[in-house]
Amino acid sequence: MKEAGVRFKILLFLIFPVVTGNFKGKQIMRSVAETFGRTVFECQNEVLMKFGSGILNDIFRYWHEGQPLEDRDLGCIFRCILLKLELVNDNGRLIDANADGFFQANGADESMTKHLIELYHSCYQTMRFPQDDCMLILEIGKCCREGVRNAHWTPGSK
Repeated sequence: MKEAGVRFKILLFLIFPVVTGNFKGKQIMRSVAETFGRTVFECQNEVLMKFGSGILNDIFRYWHEGQPLEDRDLGCIFRCILLKLELVNDNGRLIDANADGFFQANGADESMTKHLIELYHSCYQTMRFPQDDCMLILEIGKCCREGVRNAHWTPGSK
């Protein structure tokens, strides 16, 4: 009986960091998403469009499984947000020092920050450079979303 209790404690010791790590990752990604959300309306005039319900729904449902990301305007909004937050340069390249500070300000530790920065770089390097900057950022956004899902950090997921 005592051996079963010890095994249970060992199991908890091994699983707890994984479970709490995923929970913390989800909280951090929620914080990142909220920061992006606060910046959305600042970009409305800069991308010279009125946000229709379709775009707003796309933004709101970004993390939903199966949500397609096809609208160029969504890429323009994401690009504007990233530029406003000074996370990318005009070519869509990540500014590592700024991204590091941004993720850590949203609660990420050094390991998670490094993972997210490497994810963006990896996604950027796989792009075939679509016809314009908005589509480039949209494609990188799709790739990063998949990487966050694979790490089980998707905000709002179980």
